[in-house]
Amino acid sequence: MAKILFFFLFLLSANTSLAQAGHHELVLTASPNAVAMPSFGSDRRGAGMSGSAFYGFDRHWSAGTILTHQHFYNSEHSYSHNFTGAFVGTGFNIDVLAFIPFFSLSLGALYSHSLREENSFVAAVRNTIGFDHRVVRNWSAGLQFEMYILTNKDFFSSNLSLLSVRFSRILERR
Repeated sequence: MAKILFFFLFLLSANTSLAQAGHHELVLTASPNAVAMPSFGSDRRGAGMSGSAFYGFDRHWSAGTILTHQHFYNSEHSYSHNFTGAFVGTGFNIDVLAFIPFFSLSLGALYSHSLREENSFVAAVRNTIGFDHRVVRNWSAGLQFEMYILTNKDFFSSNLSLLSVRFSRILERR
């Protein structure tokens, strides 16, 4: 119990690292991820990559754009399915600890393409929650969980879940 209490006191007393986009900073992030899509008939799993650029307005609020590509392989039916998308959104950082919790909400579109299914654009809402830690002055790393709500023919019945490791480069305005 004492170790747990010490750990939380350490987090609260540590200098804030502002690992997310701070005042007039641009943060470029690359995120390799593991993907699951449990609501598409059979349980699909895959991998992908996301990239983002967010600009910080102050210590807490930022806005930016996200590009993503996810690949699924359905071993049951021996074919793959891909999603490629672009999103714009806003983020909020809780800058009180050495590890910065954050959440963001984005709107955008995914292009759904595969060899066996009809290709189409799908509007989507992207919800993200995670944390970052500034390892050195201009680099941060963290984890994030993303949930995409897809608006396809079964309106809001499909979702896409991602668990990502984040690596960010912070560019400061001088």
